[in-house]
Amino acid sequence: MEGPQVESPREFTDLHRTMMYAADGKSSDYVDADTGIEEFGMPALTEDPRFGLMVNDDTEASTRQDLADQLVREYGLDTIGERVKEAAGSFSEDRRAVIGREADTAQMMINGVLAMARGEAIPPYEERIRTVTGQEPVRIDPKGREVVEIRGLMRQLLERKGYSLKGNSRGKTLAQATMQWEHELGNADTSDFEAFQKDLQAGGWAYADLLKSEVLAKLDPSLAALPVDGLEYEAASKDTNNGKPINWDAFLAYTGGKNPDSSPRYSGKFRWNIDRPAPMADVKYITNHETTHAVQAVVQQWLRQQGRLGSEAAFTTMASERAILTEGLAQVAGELVSGGKLEDVIAQFGINHSLQ
Repeated sequence: MEGPQVESPREFTDLHRTMMYAADGKSSDYVDADTGIEEFGMPALTEDPRFGLMVNDDTEASTRQDLADQLVREYGLDTIGERVKEAAGSFSEDRRAVIGREADTAQMMINGVLAMARGEAIPPYEERIRTVTGQEPVRIDPKGREVVEIRGLMRQLLERKGYSLKGNSRGKTLAQATMQWEHELGNADTSDFEAFQKDLQAGGWAYADLLKSEVLAKLDPSLAALPVDGLEYEAASKDTNNGKPINWDAFLAYTGGKNPDSSPRYSGKFRWNIDRPAPMADVKYITNHETTHAVQAVVQQWLRQQGRLGSEAAFTTMASERAILTEGLAQVAGELVSGGKLEDVIAQFGINHSLQ
C-alpha cells in the first residue's frame, strides 16, 4: 500500500491526545485505546486527580467549578482545539481538514464538560450536531411517514409470526408483541463457562479471518498477512471479578504496541459479560461488530508503523466524524462480506435475529 510518509511532532501528539481525553470527560478509562497508550503514552491530564473530581457528580458544586477554572488555566482546555489545529499547520491539506473537524468536535465536547462542572447550560443540541456533522440536525417526527411505514412493516411481520396485535380485546400492542418476540428468541447457553468462552474465541477469529480474505485482501494483498491471533475473546462474570457485579455488557480494548524484540504486537481483548442474559444472535452480532473494530485497529497500527498515518489515528472519541464512519462500517460489515442479503448473513453467521 503506497502513500506519503507523515510526521507527528511531539507537540501535536501531546496536544491531540490531551484534547481527546478531555473531550469524553473520562477520569479513568481511555476514550478509544486503539494502540495509542503504549505507543504514545498517556497524556498528563489522565494522571491529574483534579480532572476525575471535576467530572464526578458527587463532588461539591463549588469545588467542581474551582477545579474547572484551574484545569482551564493549566491545560488551556478552553482553547485546545485551536491549538491542535495550529500544531497541524504544516500537515497536508486533507490531513489538516480531518484534524480540524475533529478538533472542532472535541472542543464542543470539552465546552460541554466544563459547562456541566460550572453548573452552566451545555451547548444546544443543534449546535453540537452542526459541529460534528457539518449539517443541520434532522428531527424525526414520530408520526411522520417514515416512522409510520416502519411501524406498519413491523406489525405485518409480527402478525405473520403469529402474534395477535391490538385490534381486539385479547390483542397486544406493537411494543408488547416485539418484547415477547425478543423473549422467545431464547438466550445463549452460558452454563458451561469454558465451552462458551471457547466458542467466543473461535467465532471471533473466524470472523476476523473472513474480513481479511473478503475485504482487506481485495484492498491490498499484503493486508491479508496481518495476524489476528493476538486478539483474545474472554467470558466474564462477577465470579471472575472478585465477586463484584460487572456494569457492562461487552467491550473491546485494543492495545497493540510492540513485542520485547520490537516487532509489532497486534493485540486486544474482547470480553462478554455472561451475567446479563442475551440471545445467541446478539452475542454473535456484537462479537462480529467489535471484531470489525479490532481488525480496523490492526490495519491502523500497521499503517502507522509504515509511516502512512499520524499519531492522531491512535486516538478518537465517539462523537467524531471518524468514529461515526467506523461505527457504521462495523454495523454493516457482516452484510458486506456476505453479499448484502439478509438470508446470506443468516446462512453465514447463524444470526437469525430478524422478523423476516
